[in-house]
Amino acid sequence: MKLRVALAQTDSTHASRSGLTTIELLIVIAMIAIMSAAGAAIFARLQPRAQLGDATAEVAQALRTAQTRSSARYNLDAHGVYVQSDSVTLYEGGSYAARETQYDRVVTYQAVQLSPDATDYHFSEGSGLPSVTSDIVITHPTLNIQSTIHVLASGKILLQ
Repeated sequence: MKLRVALAQTDSTHASRSGLTTIELLIVIAMIAIMSAAGAAIFARLQPRAQLGDATAEVAQALRTAQTRSSARYNLDAHGVYVQSDSVTLYEGGSYAARETQYDRVVTYQAVQLSPDATDYHFSEGSGLPSVTSDIVITHPTLNIQSTIHVLASGKILLQ
């Protein structure tokens, strides 16, 4: 009889110690909340940088595509890129105004701004040299960060 009472007391004492206390549970919840907040802050800084990098790569690729198509006389025509503050249009034709709209490829940007606005980068048929030599500045207003694409007279397109 004494053995049963002793075993019962041991089991009940052991059972109450095997679970989490309220304080331990609150500490774990607080640690999860702190790590989540830190992760959100890091993500908030990484996302604009990724958007800026993606937009810069897309604009540079559009310029290089237009240049390559003009050099190769793709569809026996010249090609160009029309840059606006919120979009880029890769087109086929002698200029943006005289383009064949059915061949337009437009990329619109909501997270970044491009400048200078309303600039036509036309590449000459055969040589692929640009009609305009300037810099395209792409800015992400959230963190006020920017990247620059240089269009040189030699036809080089450089990222900075």
